[in-house]
Amino acid sequence: MSDSKSSQLPKTALPTWSVAELTAPKRLGWSNIKGFIGPGIVMCGIQIGGGEWLLGPEITAKYGGSLMWIATIAIICQVFYNMECGRYALYTGEPVFTGFMRNKPGPSFWIGTFALFNIGALIPALSTTAAAVVVALFIGEVPGEEYNVTLLLLSYALFGLVAIPVLIGGKIYNTLEKVMTIKVFVVLTFCLVVGVFFVSPNNWGRVFSGFFAFGNVPVERGEDGNENGVLDDGEDWDGDGHLDRKERRFAMSDIHPQGVAYRTYDSDGDGKYDALIRPAEDGEISVTVDKEDQKYEMLTQLILSSEGDKPIQISYSLSQAQDASGATKLFMQSPEDGAMLPIHLTSGKSSKHLSYIDADDDGHWDGDNVDNVITSVFSGNGIPFITLANIAVLGAFAGYAGGGGLSNSTYSNFVRDKGWGMGSQVGAIPSVVGGRGVSLSHIGKVFEINETNLSRWKGWWRYILTDQLMIWGPGCFMGMALPGLISIEFSQYSEFFSDTEGLAWAQALITADGLKNAPDLHGLNQLFWILTVLVGLFVLLPSQMSIIDDVCRRWTDIIWSGVSGVREKMKSDQVGKIYYRIMVAYIVWSLIMQTIFLYYSDAKGMVLTVANTNNLGLGLTAVLVLLNNHRFLPKELRPGLFHSLGVIGCAVFYLGMTALVFAQKPEVLWFFALFAVWGGIWFCFIRKQKSQMAKEFKETE
Repeated sequence: MSDSKSSQLPKTALPTWSVAELTAPKRLGWSNIKGFIGPGIVMCGIQIGGGEWLLGPEITAKYGGSLMWIATIAIICQVFYNMECGRYALYTGEPVFTGFMRNKPGPSFWIGTFALFNIGALIPALSTTAAAVVVALFIGEVPGEEYNVTLLLLSYALFGLVAIPVLIGGKIYNTLEKVMTIKVFVVLTFCLVVGVFFVSPNNWGRVFSGFFAFGNVPVERGEDGNENGVLDDGEDWDGDGHLDRKERRFAMSDIHPQGVAYRTYDSDGDGKYDALIRPAEDGEISVTVDKEDQKYEMLTQLILSSEGDKPIQISYSLSQAQDASGATKLFMQSPEDGAMLPIHLTSGKSSKHLSYIDADDDGHWDGDNVDNVITSVFSGNGIPFITLANIAVLGAFAGYAGGGGLSNSTYSNFVRDKGWGMGSQVGAIPSVVGGRGVSLSHIGKVFEINETNLSRWKGWWRYILTDQLMIWGPGCFMGMALPGLISIEFSQYSEFFSDTEGLAWAQALITADGLKNAPDLHGLNQLFWILTVLVGLFVLLPSQMSIIDDVCRRWTDIIWSGVSGVREKMKSDQVGKIYYRIMVAYIVWSLIMQTIFLYYSDAKGMVLTVANTNNLGLGLTAVLVLLNNHRFLPKELRPGLFHSLGVIGCAVFYLGMTALVFAQKPEVLWFFALFAVWGGIWFCFIRKQKSQMAKEFKETE
């Protein structure tokens, strides 16, 4: 019966599935809680990582909860994506990447394409950031540049450390399930306790209302929207009780006369810049530049061009004075009323981190604001001018919200390894220790369409729906909201709230630093600093462990099913050999990438790069998942109109977000060039070679 049924299945670029019996699912309920809590809780544990603990604090610090609607759309889109990945795995017992290779032009083409999709996962951003968390725990503060060597070596050690758990315990999936269940409980419980007892009701409202504030976009403007000089209702969006105006920012290249190598300078050695200097042969300040001592003098006049259509040069008198805390600061005299306004200076080395005139002396740059596209258009004001400078961060936020990237596709692997649907017929990937007796078929198995199997299919589909709608989806929203609550309440007390230049290493610590310096914590600041740092570590390291498994698992399945030599020569119980060889190669590669990024970029650069390449991968594979489920599944099991539209929406959202980021940063278009290069290589060499081999084989018959 199996042979006759197999002959009726669609022909693909891989060997045809065999036909087996679909086992009956156990009844859903508390008595079977271990049976259905699985893939969703693992995925939930994985997703509480980059977006929630790294990018969430930076975004909520700037915009409150106003942009959380991006997470709402991202999570809903990913629920549809995950369910379709689960649908394919339930029917075939295969992960979706094996399904992708069944399409023309065949596995050789898709393997190279997957390698490009996977670029984001080849950058170990989370363990690198975790190194800063560990060092901060021991020194009691956010590490500075003097700790770079320590951070680099520690990031190596942590990356190796997180690989150990996947070596132990029968099926690798079982280890992940245990680790992620503990992680979800610890992290969300900590955030909930802090949120209930220490976060104001107003901020609870700001975060949760933000999930429904569709259309909010980041803009740069003051709070006086109607320009009446009064703080009207709805204008105090940052909740500080003051009518903030947009404060002037400037780079060293904006200072006149231009073409001079202006620098910022720390005159009293307290680690904060408090003077502007320029080269001068008879200057009294000596600065080492490129290993040579050079003479500088302080600026007494700051000349900047006015903002507007017809800029004119305006000169400001500069002077140094001590603020209320006794620290030396640079002040400028306002030409309007003669008031002395403090200037917040950054290193001046990067165009991303600008100095600014702190007009209200609150220590924060005022100008970040939000507008709503929908209300702006309907009120006749047109589409607001969106702050594209932050679009990469917002793209990364979308990329990390929920699962993000190709990690969502691994849901199909987990469904198989959990033994749901036809997964019970094909096996799983074993651990090195305790994995004897665990095997995995090279090719999946499907079931015959009849009344009994359709009834069983509905039972298994309820597992997917319960897993996504009751565990993964709500867990994602809580994973975004609860860390956001702490961030919006306490990030404002961190020095990194406004000093974004310090976020290279401090992204994972901005909330902890805020708790350390916050008032009204009844003397518990140091305790909360330690607990928050530890929880941050517990967020980042298991997530990096899951990424290691995700990459190795994905490529093991691709090679195990897609390479004909492996299918023919390796037995079903030898799949672990491929998995752990890939792991060794991945660890070595990741250590190299850590070194490159830490010397030529920074941890935040790693996070943004990973997340925005994730968006492209998720958007494109959403299209492939939907096509496969309509092409390879029997019509009784295919997604209906509602699910199809959900996956299409997922593709549109993530590809649209990718387009926005790439439009703002065209230098990353090299990523598309890689696809073109690979397509050329495949067409000119690999395809022709395969055609020639097939021709020679025919001639010998």
